[in-house]
Amino acid sequence: MASLPAIGNGPRRRRNISLNGSIAPAIVIALIGVIGSISVTFINSASGYLDSRSAFMANYSGATFESGDFAANFADQGWTLDRIIRDSNGDTTWRSYPIEIKFEDNFTEAPQVLTNITLFYASNEAHVRFMIYVEHVEKDGCELVLRSWGDSKIYWVEGSWLAIQRSPDR
Repeated sequence: MASLPAIGNGPRRRRNISLNGSIAPAIVIALIGVIGSISVTFINSASGYLDSRSAFMANYSGATFESGDFAANFADQGWTLDRIIRDSNGDTTWRSYPIEIKFEDNFTEAPQVLTNITLFYASNEAHVRFMIYVEHVEKDGCELVLRSWGDSKIYWVEGSWLAIQRSPDR
């Protein structure tokens, strides 16, 4: 396999946005277009449940946003997603790789966090089994977890995240 270039965390952007009335979703969607593609998997920081919505941005007038990029690959210390690991019974096990995200300026409370994948490199020798989720959301950071299982081999993942804190009056 060819070696891949080393990559690291990308730039982070922070925006305070105040929007009015019915144009809010269009403007925020335009902002997301500038930031990068965003999946609509929404993490509720209070309950920790996934909540998919198509128009969630309408509730974020006056919200604070911070975003950034992440990248991880087989050359990173602790990466096991490119290996098949078996337990004592010979069954394959879950393999996880955590990515710590620190927010530049602390939010006043735990924000809601969106994440998406922009690049994905995996072996074609088996089915691709992969997920990404957010854990331990606090006002100063969170943890993105990349996870695979079975005989899947994941070599490289890049993506972005978006942290959103509602305006205090909402």
